[in-house]
Amino acid sequence: MKDQELLERITVNPKVMVGKPVIRGTRLTVEYILNLLALFFNFCFTVAIKGKAIFYHLIHLIYPCS
Repeated sequence: MKDQELLERITVNPKVMVGKPVIRGTRLTVEYILNLLALFFNFCFTVAIKGKAIFYHLIHLIYPCS
């Protein structure tokens, strides 16, 4: 999908969500969508980092000599 096609899906109307850019036909602001993406990536990163540590500790609980 080209950039121009994506930008056509974003509208700005002073009567909708106090003039913030929104996804056409919704009241979802671009800011809200970007915040959701940021939270999702932060969550995935945290799970990846902490998940490895938890897995490491579980292995050592099951096999203490390794």
